[in-house]
Amino acid sequence: PTLKKRSSASTDKLAELAGYGLKTAPGEISVDYVADQDWNTVWQKYYHVINLSRHLAIVPEWEDYQPAFKDQEIIRLDPGLAFGTGNHQTTQLAMLGIERAMVKPLTVADVGTGSGILAIAAHKLGAKSVLATDISDESMTAAKENAALNGIHDIALQKTSLLAGVDGKFDLIVANILAEILLDLIPQLDSHLNEDGQVIFSGIGR
Repeated sequence: PTLKKRSSASTDKLAELAGYGLKTAPGEISVDYVADQDWNTVWQKYYHVINLSRHLAIVPEWEDYQPAFKDQEIIRLDPGLAFGTGNHQTTQLAMLGIERAMVKPLTVADVGTGSGILAIAAHKLGAKSVLATDISDESMTAAKENAALNGIHDIALQKTSLLAGVDGKFDLIVANILAEILLDLIPQLDSHLNEDGQVIFSGIGR
């Protein structure tokens, strides 16, 4: 009943626009009811193992998986509200970039870590040290919990905007974030990237 009242009120408001000389197209608002579900977890049935490469597989916390290769590292993940399930091509490209770059142990900064997936990947691929930054409390929590899911407790987490307030330089800086935010990160690279260091940028443009 409440929804029907609201839809009726919306229709009345649209009709009032004619009084201001505005034309509105005919339309109808319909109300449908769906069965109550646990909306916090219903999405999980669409999230499955991602066999990314010979060295990396992304496995939801609730699924079983045996490595396809004896040297394949498994990243267990429950992204929660943070970005970074591993399904998106930008995340996968960044992970493959880290895999290619990690020919020797590197110091790594994951900027805008989200779920922590890239930081965890770097750690499992043999990084010397890993710093993960994000401006979101939810991301900081998700990254810490996902690292623990993988038995990792030495990824440094810092809540900050990009690399603001971060000490030190890194061999590899990786960021999978929106393109306009990547532009804001570029001026910070000079003071945070080691000589002969590498940068991996991935993300979404407008």
